[in-house]
Amino acid sequence: MFRRSAFLRRIGPTWRLRLVLVTIGALLCGALAWQVMLGQLRQDLEQSLLVSHRAIQTEIDRFRYLPQVAGEDARIRAALSRPEAPQAIEAANRYLERITAQTGAEQLYLMDDSGLTLAASNWSEPDSYVGHNYGFRPYFTEARDTGSGAVYAIGVTTGEPGYFISTRVDDPATGLSGVMVVKIDLRPIEKAWAETGQYIAVTDRDDVVFLSSQPDWRYRPLTPLPEDARARLASSRLYSRAQLDQAAPLLPAGAELG
Repeated sequence: MFRRSAFLRRIGPTWRLRLVLVTIGALLCGALAWQVMLGQLRQDLEQSLLVSHRAIQTEIDRFRYLPQVAGEDARIRAALSRPEAPQAIEAANRYLERITAQTGAEQLYLMDDSGLTLAASNWSEPDSYVGHNYGFRPYFTEARDTGSGAVYAIGVTTGEPGYFISTRVDDPATGLSGVMVVKIDLRPIEKAWAETGQYIAVTDRDDVVFLSSQPDWRYRPLTPLPEDARARLASSRLYSRAQLDQAAPLLPAGAELG
């Protein structure tokens, strides 16, 4: 303490003022550098989120109108109006199989107005959708009631997850209607995130993570699910094989989403 006081007396008031200014300047520079670093981190995060959002949107947009276009084909209308005719169903099956192979979609299938699958691109496979009723799925009820629907879900027949886009198919000649659905595989996007070391998660309307670069985040809610959300998810069976009711929330207790 004595040495510091003696030093300050020796350097004089002018140099003491300069020393104080230099110290303040160093603190200001440090604070400014910290703000610049935070700003850069924020900018990098926003850019990463923007790129990830665009990747998902681009993949979805590739197939957005496929159900509508496929539903206009005469073979689909014939299968919808004559589901008891084997020739009509076979023609629709092969048409959907070919369209799926050409576009790169995961699956493409036609349901009647009750949700029963009449024809599907995987008609010849052991886990074919044909004959299964998906009337409980939100993408079916939304398309039937409003004309279109979309949801991410785990397949109840195959166990494979995907994004489902649906369109109502109306046949003015017969007055019949059905629903055409395309299933898209978004897992390659998840793989790309993981390979680049990104920590990304996408949630649904109930804040349940359905896409993520971190496998242990997937199919977990951010916060505890309220009872109405649990009941809705259970009835729609969106994550039926993921044991969502046993999944621990990702965020700590008491956390609030802004």
